[in-house]
Amino acid sequence: MKDLEIKLENEVAKYYDKSGGHDIHHVKRVLALAKRIAKKEKNVDLNVLIASVFLHDIAKRMEENGECSDHAIQGVKMSHSILKKIGFPENKIEEVAYCIKVHRKTQKIKPQTIEAKILQDADKIEVFGAIGIARTFADLSARGMLLHDDESRKLTYFEDTKTDSILEYLRSLAFATPNKFNTKTGWRVVKERLKFVNQFVKQFDKEWK
Repeated sequence: MKDLEIKLENEVAKYYDKSGGHDIHHVKRVLALAKRIAKKEKNVDLNVLIASVFLHDIAKRMEENGECSDHAIQGVKMSHSILKKIGFPENKIEEVAYCIKVHRKTQKIKPQTIEAKILQDADKIEVFGAIGIARTFADLSARGMLLHDDESRKLTYFEDTKTDSILEYLRSLAFATPNKFNTKTGWRVVKERLKFVNQFVKQFDKEWK
């Protein structure tokens, strides 16, 4: 497994930003979360899971630069040659491609394989907690969003992102429910991290007023 991780990291590191919320460190955190969830699930192909984690955001920078419209779809296209180059089993490449295709939380696609379910959960968990807050501010500030504005549109459900306030985006995380996650372990991690997010939002509100 470790040999596969080394090969993948060597191949994909160049596709990830050196700063911001979608760097190689994001990938490694998602991998750690994915492995944690996988321990509680049955019949997980770890090779497929590991490969899909390393490859899931390889086209994210391209999307942000306007070079493609959907980093998941572009990532699928790029993944085939990368996996063949490192000698990944060809009969499992499509399984990895499927995981990449459905990983985006904003697409609200219900994954059908256990590996895709785990990847989607692990990636989604990264929005929560201290690092999740830091990533959110880094990414959304770069897109020109405000820290907050009292006139900003209020969000009333999880995964609603139509606001110009980063605080409102964070506030909407409190509306997360178990049915938004594919695994019980994923939801348990989210519940724990939500405590910190809610504390942060309360302190932000206190200082803002």
